[in-house]
Amino acid sequence: MNRNNTSPESAGTRKAVDSAAGVTGQTAQTAGQTAEAGVGVVPALVGTVGDVAGTLVGGVADVTGATLGAVSGGVGSTLGATKNLVGSLGLGSKSEEGKKQ
Repeated sequence: MNRNNTSPESAGTRKAVDSAAGVTGQTAQTAGQTAEAGVGVVPALVGTVGDVAGTLVGGVADVTGATLGAVSGGVGSTLGATKNLVGSLGLGSKSEEGKKQ
């Protein structure tokens, strides 16, 4: 009887078990890495969607601000031009002091 388990059968069995354990461990590690990569992709996608949404909202705000500024400028210019036209035609209201002179 061999107490050291050095027979070729024992060594072969041990090698097969070790090999199977190695494959199982590698498969588990690969599965873990895949899951970890997938978990990393989700926040990246959410972050990208957030960035795009922020850019769109910012763009709309910029366009709205520019439009309001242009409208405000246009109204101001129109009022200024109307006031100048009224003044040049002498249609503006005059005080009693102005009429006497």
